[in-house]
Amino acid sequence: MNNRNTRFSATKGSDLTRKTAIVCALFAALPYSQLNAQENAWSGLARSQFDSAALTLRIPCVVLEDEIGNSLPGFSPAFALNLLLISDDEDNQLLRLVEPLQEFAEVPASCLDTLKVSSDGTTATYSTNSTELDIDAAVYANRYYTIELQANLEGQGPIDFSVLSAESRIYRAPMFRGDTLLIIIPAPPFVADFIYDDALIVSSVQKVYTDLAVYEPSTIDVSCSYFDPLGLLELVDVVNGNSRYRLKSTVTAANNNTSFSVRCSVFNRDLNRDVIDIDILSWFIQI
Repeated sequence: MNNRNTRFSATKGSDLTRKTAIVCALFAALPYSQLNAQENAWSGLARSQFDSAALTLRIPCVVLEDEIGNSLPGFSPAFALNLLLISDDEDNQLLRLVEPLQEFAEVPASCLDTLKVSSDGTTATYSTNSTELDIDAAVYANRYYTIELQANLEGQGPIDFSVLSAESRIYRAPMFRGDTLLIIIPAPPFVADFIYDDALIVSSVQKVYTDLAVYEPSTIDVSCSYFDPLGLLELVDVVNGNSRYRLKSTVTAANNNTSFSVRCSVFNRDLNRDVIDIDILSWFIQI
């Protein structure tokens, strides 16, 4: 992900719209030297996470846009932010925009959250469906929070976000309801010179999509590949992008009870999370 080195794109003062001026105020609350600094504040984060020790909501990526989802001219399209919890009163929870920040020249594919500026430029609303608490990791690995925060941009000084809504849920990962196949080599048709190619990969992807039970609306990607940690296969050739493999001639009875497989990974793009791996086809050596 490429970072920009400038804080804002140059804009003539006389041409500043009210919205642009107020968005400038949103980021002007922090020193220039802190923008694009201390990237390790979000190190290893696949999604927004509340850092309980620092009382800080760490947001590795948020898309900056207007109310209808368009980018704001003159500004980077996405940022990494930190929001410090400064008040935990039940009726007055507040999180303050604090250093450091980081800006991106392009929106990363992994960006999950949004920061919408109202049409009149008076408010900024942060929304996420995938925040987690660091202290939940061991006990509640599948607990996520849907949060909406809003800041008033008309005042001077720090930018404070109030909590409009916050709800938790237990994520129920997809389950594969189909059959997996165990195959003995060299039982026909999987004789010693059988060619393993992309046709088996494509059919495996289709089968996983067909037999996958999904319990929460989400964007799911399935990818499959040959999983051969023991190196039992060798590449024969690549024809029109189709990689073709066969069993190595050095595989003998000494390799009995070893295996390779077509392994399919199910990835939830709305959480940036691998949710299940399936060995849909597995070959066992029995010579």
